[in-house]
Amino acid sequence: MGFSGTVSWKNFDFNMFWQGIMKRSHMPGSNIWWGVATRGNNGGAFYDGHDDYWRPANETNLFGPNTDAYYAKPYVSAETNKNQQVQTRYLQNASYFRLKNIQLGYTIPRSVSERLKLQSLRVYVSGENLVTFSKMTKLLDPETSFTYEWMQGAIYPLSKSVSAGLNLTF
Repeated sequence: MGFSGTVSWKNFDFNMFWQGIMKRSHMPGSNIWWGVATRGNNGGAFYDGHDDYWRPANETNLFGPNTDAYYAKPYVSAETNKNQQVQTRYLQNASYFRLKNIQLGYTIPRSVSERLKLQSLRVYVSGENLVTFSKMTKLLDPETSFTYEWMQGAIYPLSKSVSAGLNLTF
């Protein structure tokens, strides 16, 4: 779904574009999802939240026991994907609603722009991907989570940007 809107008042203009998907489920399986416990020789990484893995109470380790963990105990092995089997525990609600673009502009009055030998002069500030509403894990981007399996969510973290500019018409 998408929603866009434009409002103009005097020399000001405001534009925004929202997009989203209302219902979609996703079973993650990428290196970003599993972290250091990746399949094969694809490498791995340790992202925020990956420390919530199962650790027995009777074992001494860096993080301490965690018997009520979200992730299974990681096994790093090229021969097995032991605890990375498909199961509903990890099924993600991949619906989302995102503010893709928002822009606020001001067009300088024509009397001023003509003195500068311009037809028009507009200044603006723009924002991209500033807000996302989703129940999906923050490790994955709901918009790109359905790309090739090996790169699901590979844009983590999603880039947000704010820019400013001028539109000149000679």
